[in-house]
Amino acid sequence: MEIIKLKDIIKGDQNYLWEIEKNSFKNKRVHSYELFLKRINMDVAKVIIFEEEIIGGIFLEKLSKENSYRLEEIFIVPKLANKGIGTYILNEIEGIVPELKEIIIDCEIIDNKVLNYLRKNNFKMEKYDGSKEVLIKRI
Repeated sequence: MEIIKLKDIIKGDQNYLWEIEKNSFKNKRVHSYELFLKRINMDVAKVIIFEEEIIGGIFLEKLSKENSYRLEEIFIVPKLANKGIGTYILNEIEGIVPELKEIIIDCEIIDNKVLNYLRKNNFKMEKYDGSKEVLIKRI
């Protein structure tokens, strides 16, 4: 899938990206525009480009544990969902963040379909810092 690229978000992308994000999670959890604006300023915030068009985004937050990042969100336009793009991005994530050793996802917001998808992509349910259950993928 060499036609997929990741680029830094520029100011002009934010409203277009917000519309994609809202449509990607239609009838599911929706957060505020203010939270979205915080996410686009995270440690790793990229637009996903397919055939020179923005089709989604990915946001990662660096955690205090060395080389650990929380995957806050990944989303793709609905017309390209289930085409392997999200899987491609998750498998290539170490190219986005070379020092990355583990990706952490909080579990309380994940439905069974997403949970099964993440398990197929080598995420494992574990306790994080001895308390909270999270999904972790070690790179």
